[in-house]
Amino acid sequence: MGDFDGNGKLDYAVMFKKGRAYYIAAFLASGAAFRQVLLESDASANSFLALARKGERYAPIINDDLDRDPVQELKADAPVSGGCESSSYLYIYANGRFKRVFTSD
Repeated sequence: MGDFDGNGKLDYAVMFKKGRAYYIAAFLASGAAFRQVLLESDASANSFLALARKGERYAPIINDDLDRDPVQELKADAPVSGGCESSSYLYIYANGRFKRVFTSD
């Protein structure tokens, strides 16, 4: 639970299994309802789902070649998923959609 889109309302992210597939979805508070956004349709049984808080710093990795952009700071809370502790995906909400950003410690 966190405010992913910066509107001051509580949003949710969930990981669920349907058949043999695992999914991660976000639910953004919009008035009295929620808007569902599918973040991952290929998560694995070993994946985790966590929350990064507004203000936390992260270093994105570009093209999986460890070419790092400068360290950045989250402007809103963000769902985090991954399969190991040293690398993960941040789902950063901007311009009306989520952007998947690969990060590493």
